[in-house]
Amino acid sequence: MDLIGRSDKICELLQNTPVAQGGGNKDAYEVLLTTRGYLKKVGGNRSGGIGDILLDNSWSLIVRKQNALVQALRADLKWRIEDKVYTIQTWEDVNEDHFYYKFTLSSVNA
Repeated sequence: MDLIGRSDKICELLQNTPVAQGGGNKDAYEVLLTTRGYLKKVGGNRSGGIGDILLDNSWSLIVRKQNALVQALRADLKWRIEDKVYTIQTWEDVNEDHFYYKFTLSSVNA
């Protein structure tokens, strides 16, 4: 799997560093890592809320494996790609030589 030429998206891995505000905390994300990746839409569906129709989309993101990425992986991280923020659903080490990480991402658009 050679994705070097197809890795055309600039991807920022975001970490939540909540800021105290009033009686609670407000989410504040900071960039933990910037890399290039290959993003592909793999599915979508419509779901209904209270008076709303939401489009639930799932994406596949493949990035080159890096030590900083491996050390930072946690379930509460997000990816920002082209000014859109994606929630990480799963990740896995792919390729027999372990050169790439594959993420399953979700995005919700109203």
